[in-house]
Amino acid sequence: MKRAWDNSLEASFKKKFSVTFFAARGTAIGDIKIDEGALVPITPSLQKVLEFTSGGKKSIVLKDYDMFFLYGLGINAYYIKDTFYSGAVVRQTVADIFEPRLANRILSMIRKGSSKRVFIGHNPMPVHAKSDTIPLSEESYNFYANGTSLSNEHYFSKLNCELVMQPKQTLVGNARSTHSRFSKGSMKLDVSAKRSGQLHNDLDRKHMNEEFGLIFLKELFEKFEESYESEKMAKSGALRRLLNKISRQKVR
Repeated sequence: MKRAWDNSLEASFKKKFSVTFFAARGTAIGDIKIDEGALVPITPSLQKVLEFTSGGKKSIVLKDYDMFFLYGLGINAYYIKDTFYSGAVVRQTVADIFEPRLANRILSMIRKGSSKRVFIGHNPMPVHAKSDTIPLSEESYNFYANGTSLSNEHYFSKLNCELVMQPKQTLVGNARSTHSRFSKGSMKLDVSAKRSGQLHNDLDRKHMNEEFGLIFLKELFEKFEESYESEKMAKSGALRRLLNKISRQKVR
C-alpha cells in the first residue's frame, strides 16, 4: 500500500487525503507504548524504522489524525455460513479470534488516547497458484461478506471500528485465496535507505504487490470519505439540536 501511495495513486486522491505511514517489518511494530496521547517506540531500532516510513515523525501523536487504519497485524478473515448464530456467539467468537492479536493491542492503545474512527484490515488471503483458474465462488464470497458484516455489527462497531474486506476483484476460488498476479514482484517494506527495493522470495505466498495495494487503497479511501462525511453530518445534527435546545430555553 505504501508503494502504491508513493508510486501509483492518482493525484486526485492526494488532493483529498493526507496519509502518514507508520510501518515495520514482521511484528516489530509491537515494540510500542502509549505515552501522553502518543504511540511511542520503545526500542531505538523501531524508532529509526518509524521515522523512515513516516517521513521523519518519531511518534504517532493521536490527536493529529482524523482516522486510523491498522493492517496486516495478525488478523484473519472471518466466515459465517447461512446459519443463525446469536449475537453473543458472534461476539465471543470474534473476540477469541481478534483479542490475542497485535492489532488489538495497538487498537487498545489508540483507544486510550483517541476516540477517532479506526479501520482494520485482515492479513491478505494467501496465494495458491492452482486457485488462479477457479472463478470466485459467489456463495463462498457471501460467507466472507456475512462474517465481516456480523463481526462489525456485534463486535467492532462497539469500538468505533470497522473490519474491511479484501477487494473482491483480487479473490479467486472459495474466497480464501488471492490471485497470484497480485503477489508477483512483491517487495519487502523499505525500512532504511540501505534496506530498500528488496523482493520477497519466489516461494512467498503471503505478501502482495503494488497493484494489489492500489486497488485496496482506492476502496479504503471511499470508506474514509463516507466515514468523514457521516461524522460531519452527525456533528452538524448535534449542533442543531443544541442550538434548538438553547433557543427553546431562551423562549421560556
